[in-house]
This record gives sequence, structure tokens and C-alpha cells, in this order.
Amino acid sequence: MFANTSNQPFLISLGFPQSSTALIWIIAPFCGAFVQPYFGMLGDQSRNPRGRRRPFMLGGAVAVSISLLCFGFSLAIVRGTLSMLASNISELQTQRLVMANAVLWFCVLNVALQPLQVESRAFIVEACAADEQVIVHAWASRMQGMSSIAGYFLASMPLPEIAFFGALPQFSTLCLLASLLLLAAVFISCYFTHEEAPQFLLPVDFNDSSLSTKFKHLIAGIQKMPKPIRKICLVQCFAWMACFPFLAYYTTYIAGIYERESNLRRGISQKPDDSRHQPAISPNPAALRFASFAGLLLALVAFTATCVLPFIASLLHSSSHLRNTQRGIPIRILTQHQISRPQL
Repeated sequence: MFANTSNQPFLISLGFPQSSTALIWIIAPFCGAFVQPYFGMLGDQSRNPRGRRRPFMLGGAVAVSISLLCFGFSLAIVRGTLSMLASNISELQTQRLVMANAVLWFCVLNVALQPLQVESRAFIVEACAADEQVIVHAWASRMQGMSSIAGYFLASMPLPEIAFFGALPQFSTLCLLASLLLLAAVFISCYFTHEEAPQFLLPVDFNDSSLSTKFKHLIAGIQKMPKPIRKICLVQCFAWMACFPFLAYYTTYIAGIYERESNLRRGISQKPDDSRHQPAISPNPAALRFASFAGLLLALVAFTATCVLPFIASLLHSSSHLRNTQRGIPIRILTQHQISRPQL
């Protein structure tokens, strides 16, 4: 997530106008809506003796790591390639090549994320018993929260000033660390978790591997989806409509507020101008680190919620707790209202 929220300042630093970055961000939800179900169906139909999920997870992790590094080092890759070819082109043409290279690897990154995400979720469901699903998903949310905290903490630090990382830019260093940690985490999960042989689980008619047949299966599955699950999908859709713009733009928003406040303290006034179609000015590193610190606070709140809310929910849904403790006013209020889980 910390690399996701740092993409916007990075794209601006490459010379993208503010309006163009919104078009680039469309790639991520588009791949999530159309590419991820396809890879999920491929995993369901797989007869690989090494497992249905692990090959996709490992392949996706390698692809994500490579594309993330190429995206984070777009400027260095283009300039290094041009210097090797001894090409004498203008600075404007070089900038356009850098922008095109960044968009290309951003597309590859979002496609590579889909098999890793969908197969990892299915891997958790299939590797654990039915009575362990709630506990497993709760711990998966907590691990995700801890990784977000660590990531935002690294993003809030001046990594280029640390001798270990040398003179690498901040975003490039974050991409390098994220790639190494991702490969290590996926390799450990695949190595130590047993997966049942898939040849005994799949029907025979899944052997048809044509693209049109797979999409027919996908459309049929959507049409036959139970209404409660369809409602959950709609809730998830609208939740992401609200959450995705926040994750994409809050870093530059907070960094802009930080810069304006800093300029006012120094007595520097800024004239408002309409620069929607002009190359935006990237916030300074101190402002971006301040915005990452805000993300760290957000991650801490989210992690606390993932630890506290399941405990509160277990208390609310415990009939013995409600029967034995009806003396307090909050408990009496909860007792008067029927609390039940939805039947899925």
C-alpha cells in the first residue's frame, strides 16, 4: 500500500500532468475487475501437480517484483539505455520516453498483481479448515496492517541519506525493499504450506482451455451468483469507489498542505493558477515524508481496529455474555436489539 500511495508523487516527478495521472490510475481497477477473475478461474481449473495456487503465486510474485523495479527505476533505465546506444536526443524526447516506460511497466505491474492477489486469497481459504477461517482471515488482516505500518515507516524516513542505500531515490529504494520482502514472504508461504493435489478435486470438463470458453464459465458464474454474495460484491465495488481516490491522492494532498503552511511561515505567498493541464510540480521530499507519516498514523489506526473490532464483535455475538451481564446500561441497550449475523 505504501508504494501505491507513493505512485502519484512519482508520476508527477516524471513530468505527468495532474489530469493524466487520473487516466493512468484507471488501469488498476480495470485489471482488478476483468483480469483477476480470469486468473482465479485459471487457478480453479489448474491440474498442476505442484498445486493449483502456488505456481500462480510464485509467478505473480516474480512478475510483480520485476515490474515494480522497472517502474521505480524508469528514469535510470531509459537514461542508461540511451547512454549505451549513444543516442543524442533532446531532453523533451527523453522525458517522453521515461513517461512511456513508466506507463508500460505500471500496466505490467497491475496485470501481474492479479494472479498473486486472487490466488493468495484462495490459498488461505483452501489451506485451512472451515472452523479456522475467521481466525485465519483475522490474522491475515493483522499481518497486512503490520506490513503497512512498516512500509509507511520506511517511506517517512529519508532513505537516500542512509549510507546502506547509497544514492538511490526515495521511491526507487521503496520499490527495491518491497520487491525483496514480497519475494521472501511468498516463498516462505509456498514452501511451508501444504496444498492438496488438485487432480482429485476438479471436474473433467475443465480441460477446455480456450479463452472464449473460460469467459463463458466466468459469465455463467456471475449469473448464478447467490444474492447475498452479489450484495457483498456491490458493497465492495462502492467501497473501492470511495477508497481508491483517497489512497491515490491523499499523499500529494497532504504534501501540498504541508508546503503551503511552510511557505506561509517563511513569508512566501503563492498565487493560485489553473495548472490542470500543465506538468505539476512534485512536492519536496520533506513534504512527502510528512504525508507518509500521516499514512503511518492511518495504518496504526487500521491495525488497532483489526485487533479490537473482532474482540468486540465476539462479545456482542456471545449469547452467554449477554445473558450474564445485563446490569450495565450499554448491555441492556444491546440486549433489547436483536443482534444477528447475515445468513450467507
